[in-house]
Amino acid sequence: MSGEQSLGFWFSLSAWLQGLLWFLIAWVGWLGGFDFGFFQAHEGWKLLAGAFVLQAFRLRGGPAWSPSLLSFGLWLWILALGVWDFLGPRWQFPFPGTSYGGFAASLGLFAWLMDAGAVGGPLALPVQAVRRSFRIVFPILVCVLVAIGVWTGENWRSYQRQTQATEPPVGQGPSPGRASSKLLFVGLDGAHWEVAKPLVDAGLMPNLASLMARGHSGALESHRSYRPTKDRWGWWSAVVWTSIATGLGESKHGILDFQMREDESGPWKSPNLVLTHRGHWQARPFWEIFAEYGIRCSVFGWWNTAPVVPFEGELVTLDIGRQNGCDALAAVIDRCAENPETAAAWMHPPELMQHYRSKVRIPSGQEEVDAFLRQELLDLDRNAGTEEAAEEIFRRIVHQDWYFKELSRVALLEDRSRLVVFYCEGTDSVQHHYYQYRADSLEGARLMYERGEEPERLRDMVDNYYRLADRWLGELLEAAGPEWNIMVVSDHGHRHTYENSKRLSDHKGGGLYVVAGPDFQQGSWPEPAIWQNWGLMPKEPSILDLAPTMHYLFGVPLAEDMDGKVQTAWLKPELVQSLALYQVPTYRQQALDLPLEALQANREEMNAFLNEMGYTDAEDDEEPENGGGE
Repeated sequence: MSGEQSLGFWFSLSAWLQGLLWFLIAWVGWLGGFDFGFFQAHEGWKLLAGAFVLQAFRLRGGPAWSPSLLSFGLWLWILALGVWDFLGPRWQFPFPGTSYGGFAASLGLFAWLMDAGAVGGPLALPVQAVRRSFRIVFPILVCVLVAIGVWTGENWRSYQRQTQATEPPVGQGPSPGRASSKLLFVGLDGAHWEVAKPLVDAGLMPNLASLMARGHSGALESHRSYRPTKDRWGWWSAVVWTSIATGLGESKHGILDFQMREDESGPWKSPNLVLTHRGHWQARPFWEIFAEYGIRCSVFGWWNTAPVVPFEGELVTLDIGRQNGCDALAAVIDRCAENPETAAAWMHPPELMQHYRSKVRIPSGQEEVDAFLRQELLDLDRNAGTEEAAEEIFRRIVHQDWYFKELSRVALLEDRSRLVVFYCEGTDSVQHHYYQYRADSLEGARLMYERGEEPERLRDMVDNYYRLADRWLGELLEAAGPEWNIMVVSDHGHRHTYENSKRLSDHKGGGLYVVAGPDFQQGSWPEPAIWQNWGLMPKEPSILDLAPTMHYLFGVPLAEDMDGKVQTAWLKPELVQSLALYQVPTYRQQALDLPLEALQANREEMNAFLNEMGYTDAEDDEEPENGGGE
């Protein structure tokens, strides 16, 4: 074997062995319940690549191909595809990178062409030309790699500086609390930087941009979990928002799915399922805990919070917003204001709407609703208030988010609480319907052509809702004032799916966070680096860190069994040095036996919403034959 062949052989063999080792580790880890999906994919890719290059020594090859040239050609193709996949998302190539299946197929095709004799002859010429110039190209490549290494090293040091955090002192005895802290918490379901960052750069999300300029921002790692009802792994809002509220994974807080078993020993399938509700929680959310320390919270919209558990604060459940249009929502609010007993399952205190109804009026009637939609979407999409497809999505989403925003704004203006929560579901819902149609999606362009839709209208649906959410954020910032801390977070991102999927978009890991205010320092968490995957660098902040960080900000003890940690890298060093961290053993509890009769009236709307989003199937909604249910 020549020296060149020997080099190619050992290069391939080392890649193959390394890929095999990590693939096996990842597989064993997955069997043990750990999520090593990245290693399985990445190292499996390397395993495949090494195997194909090794295979070059077994190919016949046409007369123009020597084993050495075959090995070099395959190695060159692997390198080209790797560069394409790495740079494509960063440089916004017009065509997406290859999937792992596409990579394998293209590599196999390339190997077959090289081995095809007459067909492979002309293909050998450019490979030979590259190899002849390799004595010149190789030193250049080495210099480029050295430059990348120097740049990477500087980024590594910068990464260390930006993620280095001061450890807070540990407090002894009961926590004295922290009377000065105020926090506006904004949850943008499904929001992610792939959409938000270009809009920020273009000046179309000025309020988020202003927070980024004076605060700390970056990617937020979501929490991937297993859905028993669908036998699928993913990022599920019902599970993730419960983790955000508790700082615990699903195995501790007890919410595993959008639907739960009626009987703990029963099967995970209809008709033994009920919609997930507050009684299923096995841990207490932050607003109930904070109330015990004299910190009043106003929470407007949160998953799985009905029927409401009383606490010293105010809460309007997400379930009450899931009405089919403004008229239906207005009717429900009127009933709650007039009959506190009806309201008890949906809000706390039950007489809450008697205060807010005169301050937040929901539009009703076709003409008034149309005017409301046009006003809310002014300067975003001239067609959004009138076109049929836009009406369908906006009429079902805008009224709910707008209502929760208005409740939050009033709570801020009246200084009713020290922690105000606004949850916006529309950023997620609109992506489920329209993410596939965004301007950067070739699949979306094809779908619009086949279905006869207007590209100009559908293409901007997602971006327009992000801009609308940013406008609402500006209204809340104006109501809050400079003394309030701000935390804007999301639970996951989105990705394209196939045309025959029930939805045109599906969840992916990786949300966003922006924190700003008197207690937060300026900075940004660097983009995810490969060192994170090897454990050499701290991973990006997690949704599990949000509750511990809020506990710490308000001087409320953390639970020792919380899966998240305080993100002191976000906070001003002088605050961390002066504010002690207190702990208690746990905030977990047994599932609660709550009255569920009132939830039955909203079952149809909830099931319709979950079906529309693709979370459940129609057959899951059938009433249990044994007469059970919510």
